[in-house]
Amino acid sequence: MKQLRYVLLSGLMVGSLAFAQSATVLAAEQITEAENMTREYGTQEVWSDSTASGGKKRILWNNGAAYGTLKASGGFTQIDIRAKGDHYGSAYPKVDVWVDHVFIKTISLDSEYWKTFSVTGNWAAGDHRLYLEYTNDHKHRGVILDSAVAANVTTPTEPTPTEPVPTIPGDNTNGSGGAKTDQTFLSYSNGTYTSRYHLYAAGLDWTKPVGALIYADGSGEYGLKNPSSTYLLAGTNGLVNVAKRNNMVLITPFAPNTACADGGGSCWYQGDSVGYTKWAESLVQDIYTKYPIDKSRVAMGGYSSGAQLAARYWTPSGAAQRTMNDGVIVSISCGGNPAMTETTYTTAFKANVHMNWNTGDQDDSCPHTATWSTNGGYTHYTNLGFNTSRDILPGVTHNRSGQFGNIVEAQIKEHVKL
Repeated sequence: MKQLRYVLLSGLMVGSLAFAQSATVLAAEQITEAENMTREYGTQEVWSDSTASGGKKRILWNNGAAYGTLKASGGFTQIDIRAKGDHYGSAYPKVDVWVDHVFIKTISLDSEYWKTFSVTGNWAAGDHRLYLEYTNDHKHRGVILDSAVAANVTTPTEPTPTEPVPTIPGDNTNGSGGAKTDQTFLSYSNGTYTSRYHLYAAGLDWTKPVGALIYADGSGEYGLKNPSSTYLLAGTNGLVNVAKRNNMVLITPFAPNTACADGGGSCWYQGDSVGYTKWAESLVQDIYTKYPIDKSRVAMGGYSSGAQLAARYWTPSGAAQRTMNDGVIVSISCGGNPAMTETTYTTAFKANVHMNWNTGDQDDSCPHTATWSTNGGYTHYTNLGFNTSRDILPGVTHNRSGQFGNIVEAQIKEHVKL
């Protein structure tokens, strides 16, 4: 009989991961049972099991994800998750861990018997969201979830009264500690991939709402590799000045794929595009913890390979929905229909975030009529109910050198609030 394949979902994890065979939890803390979690995607079932803490367990039959809420009465430094995995050959099931929409780590469930996996970190009292995604389903490999609970919980104390801190309107990330400077060729790792990025945060008015401009370059990433060139970043109409004029932090990630067969070795649409997208979102979320970004003032854009990231991966993966609640997504030259399992969009997200495609009718690299190019992306998202627009420019080819800043700023002026 074919063995069962499963995935586990529960609680919250942040920080370093360590495994333990057993753990003691405070009896007063509420246990998160697997059967009460919410399915994100994939085939899942809840089965009765007398050995499970709540008498039931959650099963995921193939790659997929689900999420749940962990409650804590006070600050805590550990989360205990009771689960077991079913390996195939020498490989154990792997689960990508996302906490409050931030990618944390890929973990391996290395026991076929119930085992407590302890996660250490530092969290505040209250509710926390855990999203777990099973990524390496193969034949009989899988996992089972029982429960999760906050451990090492401290007794809440009354805070010292302080003067209220003024807040900036909008959904602000309330990040702090980031340098208000322009920085290039920085490095970031999410535990799976390491790549570079530029960050421009100088010259902004932090007494007003500060937004974010996230931009991905085309194959070869000439514009990012040459930040002083007016091709993309420099000059009056380069993206650096566009971001500053509109009071936005500029974030420009380099694709983690450096072995692309196209465009000099770097691109977003070949290799592990889903994994590269997770790295990019993890980078943005990390920057959000360091700067007070108003998520109602966000623009995301890309050219060619970067446009494929925007329309085919960033948006359908849910990264767009988690990093902005208002603004615009701009796909230049390319930007086709989703190339991965698509998330469920909220009505507010579809209503608030405008999607624009800008392409030339003589573009041979990304023909605007192709489903994997602008026609596919524009048609797909329009049919889903997004507010969309498409600019097809007569006589324009794939070469858009020096045009990117003007294209993006026009969309910011029209669709991003002041």
